[in-house]
Amino acid sequence: MYITFLISITVGTQILIYIYTGRRLINPVRFSPPCRIILWVIMVFVMFITPIPFVLQKYGVENYCTNLLIWVGSFSLGFFTFVSFLLVARDLTFILIGFIRKFFRLAHNFFCFDRETVEPIDINRRRFMLNSMNLGILGISRTGGLRVF
Repeated sequence: MYITFLISITVGTQILIYIYTGRRLINPVRFSPPCRIILWVIMVFVMFITPIPFVLQKYGVENYCTNLLIWVGSFSLGFFTFVSFLLVARDLTFILIGFIRKFFRLAHNFFCFDRETVEPIDINRRRFMLNSMNLGILGISRTGGLRVF
């Protein structure tokens, strides 16, 4: 009973990591709907690769395919965990910067009487910056993976 609880917590956490990573990387990019579906199917497939080798080992299946699945599953879990950590750090940094900007804007409006005009937000520039940061996060995590192996 205790093991089942721990496995359910682990699998639930893994599912949340994959969903968060997919929502932060796949959704902002303007892919066609069939391409997005294919990417989400790949995410689900990779998510199920991780526990399958352990189930096979539990039932005594030991061969080259099981060892390959263990390697691929461990590598994909580590990759997605590292990418999701970088995405969470990026999002928390954005939230902190947003709070600081709002605080200084509020203080400026409270203490200063001259109002300055605010330029409109360029949505395309924001999308470009978000996509370039996503590619940078993927690049950093990939080069870190190559350095380890």
